[in-house]
Amino acid sequence: MEGVVLRERFISQRVKTIIRLVLGILTLINVAARIIFTWSTEIPAIFYFTVQSNILCGLYWVFSSAGCIRGKKLIPLAVTLYMQVTGIVFSLLLDEYFTSTLYSLLIAGKISPLIHFYSLHISGIAHYTIPLLILIDYLALHDMRDIPFRRALAVLAYPLLYFVFHLGHSLLTGTYIYGFLHPDVMGSWLMVAAASVLILAAMAGILRLLLLLNKLAQDRTEQYYQGLLS
Repeated sequence: MEGVVLRERFISQRVKTIIRLVLGILTLINVAARIIFTWSTEIPAIFYFTVQSNILCGLYWVFSSAGCIRGKKLIPLAVTLYMQVTGIVFSLLLDEYFTSTLYSLLIAGKISPLIHFYSLHISGIAHYTIPLLILIDYLALHDMRDIPFRRALAVLAYPLLYFVFHLGHSLLTGTYIYGFLHPDVMGSWLMVAAASVLILAAMAGILRLLLLLNKLAQDRTEQYYQGLLS
């Protein structure tokens, strides 16, 4: 018996619906709070990959709770990938800079203690909590074993378009959303291009890892449920 059928027998659809709806609403509320309690006036919050990914994640949970995502396997795979990339890139490249910049703005009186407090906590939820929750959702409730890696590569279309958007915005406004895509920070446009290619390659690696982890999780889950039935 397939894992999807087994899950339906042991996990209440109503429970999944409620949990996803609540998670979706809370994620979108967190995004709204990020926009309201903004610490930067130079770049609109909606321009950040993190904000866009969290919006997609929140919408995914809301629409999946209504049954609109059923059968569309690339959507949860894509959202999970974007959120994992969000968390990994932030933790490796941006967390320390973000925290120190926010503190400097507070000391300089450019933001209020309230903005500082909410920005830190909103960022933690967006970059760490939501990626973890969507990963659990993806591993526990989706069977991706029939998705070949070549087909899965289609989910990289959005990150690729985001790089194009970032480039266009940077050239038109002179404002760079992410420092690691700034030629002055990286040393040259060639280094920016190299960083972009490296990030996309890393995304492809994370994508393959997500497919592998899902297969392992589904195999174990299927064996567990079959054991309960035997």
